[in-house]
Amino acid sequence: MSPYSRFGALAVASSGPGASRPARPPGRLRAGLRTLRRDGLVAIARSVGSRIRQRAWVNETHVWYEVAPDGASQSRQLPMETSLVTGDASHIHLLEALPTEVTEREARRRLAEGAELWLVTRAGEPLFACWLFRDSAPLLGAPGGELQLPEGVVVVEDVATAEHHRGKGIAPAALATIARRMDRRHTRRLLAKVERGNRASRRAFRKAGFRAVAHMHRRERGPFTAVQIDGSPEHGAARLPTKRLDPGSAAGWVDG
Repeated sequence: MSPYSRFGALAVASSGPGASRPARPPGRLRAGLRTLRRDGLVAIARSVGSRIRQRAWVNETHVWYEVAPDGASQSRQLPMETSLVTGDASHIHLLEALPTEVTEREARRRLAEGAELWLVTRAGEPLFACWLFRDSAPLLGAPGGELQLPEGVVVVEDVATAEHHRGKGIAPAALATIARRMDRRHTRRLLAKVERGNRASRRAFRKAGFRAVAHMHRRERGPFTAVQIDGSPEHGAARLPTKRLDPGSAAGWVDG
């Protein structure tokens, strides 16, 4: 059965030679269809309502993690039958099989601007993906939405593991392997932020050798945004790479 056959408005009837193939929906629509099949209409409606409320009134906390290439776990290794590769435009379609909000258009933009797409595959099947950013990384609440990075610092973002491969150690092994490889590329340290409530992701980073160095609190009230970093210099928070934030003194900014 075609993945679009349940949605008659999207299906194109075909029969006989020369019949046209079903039109391929754009990336966001394909993601929406997968969510609809998986969760149902009621769950989607609740999710949309929740996002509307979040946009008007946001109060969230992320944990920043850090690791140096030589501090990454040495015991975490990917299975022999898997491959860790840096992706290009020809790999973007693999993201469709992973639980990520990065659309095809966004992925192409990121690659064009120098971001790195890392993938773990097995026999062509994507098991894991993440993005690495140098020079600057996306950060809600930062001026212009970008966190400026000093030389030698890399930010890991949008980590995604295939749902049927979770709990098998793929993410910690991939993160540790990527961090170890950064040693050859003049990288001094890798940073990542994880929502405080996302215990699975936090556990994956810890297993890979990352350590928590700070908490970032973001509050939005309509058009106003406030960000605060809590963490002491002895725990590494003062090394978060931004001039507008002073994490050593737990100061923040208001960008309205």
